[in-house]
Amino acid sequence: KTSFDFMINASFLSAGSALLLLLLGLASPGALAGEWLPWAMEVAVFAAGAYLFYLGSISRAAGWGATVKSAFDLYRGKLLDQLGFKQKPGSMLGERALWEAISRQMIYGDPPAHVGSPPAYGGPSSPSARGKPSVAELRVTRAMASAPPGRTRVMLRVGNPDKERDVKGVVVTDVVPEGHLYLWGSARAAGEPVQVTGSNPYRFELGTVPAGSEVVLEYRYVQPGK
Repeated sequence: KTSFDFMINASFLSAGSALLLLLLGLASPGALAGEWLPWAMEVAVFAAGAYLFYLGSISRAAGWGATVKSAFDLYRGKLLDQLGFKQKPGSMLGERALWEAISRQMIYGDPPAHVGSPPAYGGPSSPSARGKPSVAELRVTRAMASAPPGRTRVMLRVGNPDKERDVKGVVVTDVVPEGHLYLWGSARAAGEPVQVTGSNPYRFELGTVPAGSEVVLEYRYVQPGK
């Protein structure tokens, strides 16, 4: 990094000096009577220096980037620990998906449709559901079946035990196992498509769960290549 900073700063200063000399010479041509050649050579030397220093900074930037990437690759497990993730990915595919999700979270934050608190970092937890009013209690149970091979069918039964109050804007959060992907377009509730956001955890916008009733959410996840 030190050599990169030196090269890029030297390039900037050389370019600035060449530009300044050029402007001064053009602004006062009378002061350069008989001295045009030395002036032109000075401008050319500074301009060439700016270009050469810039070329040198490219290799320094590549070396700096390789060092940063190597450090990230060597200590990415410890970085996950420091970020609060206790469960380690079980495959390279799962690890890539996890880092992509972390990157999106850091850059863009939570999606606008997110309701309630984000899931805990303790690993794939039980599915959860939140709605409005936020104090409403929703009960979620999960059942799973494999059909066909490589695909898993998940059924989430979301119940509202309150006999008097509907729960609106319900969002169900669930996590698929590492190495698997949600099958887009497979989410259904009462035969109707369900909007899905997020990337493991996925958030299913269920709508309203009437008082004293339940809604069954169904979706599928797949193992890539199957």
